[in-house]
Amino acid sequence: MKIGGGGGQAGGKQNAYTRCALSVSLVSSSVAPIKWQEFKVGDLFTKIELKKLNPLDSRRFRSRTRKQEYIIPAVVAKRGNNGVMYYVGLNDYETATNKLVVIANGAVASGLVYYHEDTFTILHDAYALDLRQHPLNKERGLFLATTLQNKIFKLYDYNNKPTWNKIMHETIPLPVHKDGTIAYDLMESFIKALEKQHIDKVKQKWGTTLNAYERVLDTPLKPV
Repeated sequence: MKIGGGGGQAGGKQNAYTRCALSVSLVSSSVAPIKWQEFKVGDLFTKIELKKLNPLDSRRFRSRTRKQEYIIPAVVAKRGNNGVMYYVGLNDYETATNKLVVIANGAVASGLVYYHEDTFTILHDAYALDLRQHPLNKERGLFLATTLQNKIFKLYDYNNKPTWNKIMHETIPLPVHKDGTIAYDLMESFIKALEKQHIDKVKQKWGTTLNAYERVLDTPLKPV
């Protein structure tokens, strides 16, 4: 049985605060003024294939750490760090940027969805998605990755893998305008507001910490 959801780190910037806040908003009555509509995953996204270009055994040209010759983050069935476990060479695999990545295998990773803003590739047990009719950006990517994961992570697992042929038939709720078009502008505003809120909290935390240090430094030492 899987426990909890996913969380990205560097690269996709898919932070836990984004996931938690969006999860609450999706089910909260406080978002009642916003109209939501179900959309079929296969109508929204298209699957992107990233092929292996180097004919050699991939285990011979990959590294767990970024090195001079291994600079491309490579996704596998991994929980955390946007699914990245290895780094490969620039010409060993086809690469992509600005895409969603669905983890399609693993006892605890099946159904996780990450957004990758920067260049990446996929070694195995995952696949990339792109929007069919609209350009993807960081804010849209974070919102859509979280929304899609909220749907498929609880439905699929190691024994019932979230392959594209399965999840393309699922539906996810998205905000819409009065005319029924998807409100991508609302997605962007929502994510930007969350990021600003997070940054303000970090600044406040460090401001409090620095003030405490300054008070300690300004306190005269008592003679022993």
